[in-house]
Amino acid sequence: MEKLLDVIVKDLTENFDDIVAAVLFGSACDETYEKGKSDINVCVVKKEIDPPDLKTARRICKNLKRKDVSFLFLTERHIDTSADSYPLELLDIQQRHRLLLGENIFENLEFKNEDIRLQCERQIKGLRIHLYRIYIKGLNPKKMTDIAKSALKTIAFCMKGMLFTSGIALFSNPISEVIGKFGEIFSFDCGIFSEVAKARRISEDFFLDFIEKVEQLGILTDRAK
Repeated sequence: MEKLLDVIVKDLTENFDDIVAAVLFGSACDETYEKGKSDINVCVVKKEIDPPDLKTARRICKNLKRKDVSFLFLTERHIDTSADSYPLELLDIQQRHRLLLGENIFENLEFKNEDIRLQCERQIKGLRIHLYRIYIKGLNPKKMTDIAKSALKTIAFCMKGMLFTSGIALFSNPISEVIGKFGEIFSFDCGIFSEVAKARRISEDFFLDFIEKVEQLGILTDRAK
């Protein structure tokens, strides 16, 4: 990965002259990274971003010929004004990142617990509505399994946020540990979430039980305020 990161830094410095920071973030920074399965996420912060910048970024990404590399371009203003509206994404970068270029502007970001809780509530309730709609359309067992596993990633992300509001940072821990600790701290039965993580195929009734548990999780995030 180091050679790849060197190429990315070289491409960025040669093509942009106003980069504030570039960081590697997510699982590539910790022990949850799985070669061949996990993405290599790079956040690039610039003072301004215009259409030519996006075209240049697209060209860089294409030339790398790596499907596992994903770029996130942000402006300084976006970061300065989004810690209250989208704290989870910025918090995740803050907790799991490695500086590649420029200044570490994520290090000193501050977040309010209520902003984190509110985004968790919004995402869980939105997920519940999404699962309702998908189920009503009709699914086969394989599709239901794939959707439940995808939904579990959102659930675990929100669990990390809720745990952070309780003074526990588990952003670099496996999903199984996050689920276990969440259940312990919030006295919430997370058994069905643990089953989804291990399941190879789930039934229709199980999927409905899963949706019901997501609804209960939404109620918990609301009452935590």
